[in-house]
Amino acid sequence: MKFGVSGCTRECSEAQGKDVGIIATEKGWNLYVCGNGGMKPRHADLLAADIDRETLIKYLDRFMMFYIRPPTN
Repeated sequence: MKFGVSGCTRECSEAQGKDVGIIATEKGWNLYVCGNGGMKPRHADLLAADIDRETLIKYLDRFMMFYIRPPTN
């Protein structure tokens, strides 16, 4: 799982091209998920906008648990 964190909206770390991207805004953090690089690059989808630090950590935890959870039949 690749993460990218950018301290501003110029996004120098290319956070939207990672599995999880976090970009600082004036009001908090934007959380992006499911980006992709390589042969078929794809910008990540915005999961949550302008969230505070505690909410960001909670969303990251939930997303990672969903991502690593084994499939059920």
